[in-house]
Amino acid sequence: EKGTTVAVASASSAAVRDYEDKLKAIELQRRGAEKAEVASKLGRSERWVQRWWKQEPRLLERPHGAQDTVFQRTPLAGFRDLEITRGFADNPELFE
Repeated sequence: EKGTTVAVASASSAAVRDYEDKLKAIELQRRGAEKAEVASKLGRSERWVQRWWKQEPRLLERPHGAQDTVFQRTPLAGFRDLEITRGFADNPELFE
């Protein structure tokens, strides 16, 4: 349906997903979301959210792995899901 936005997880491993979820919990808390809402949105327990949502993002340990150099240099904003919105550009000639 036009105007519908879908988030597609970008994490390539469990460690990256965990890190991204921590960042999302922090951001959602800063936007005023309730603990239960954050837990539901992330598929995590409220106890997990309580542990992470008031942390300082810069102090979180970044995941290690094959792309360690990339992770260490990526700004915090780079760890987020891809959002796809149907009908965002409503111009049929846009891609001609």
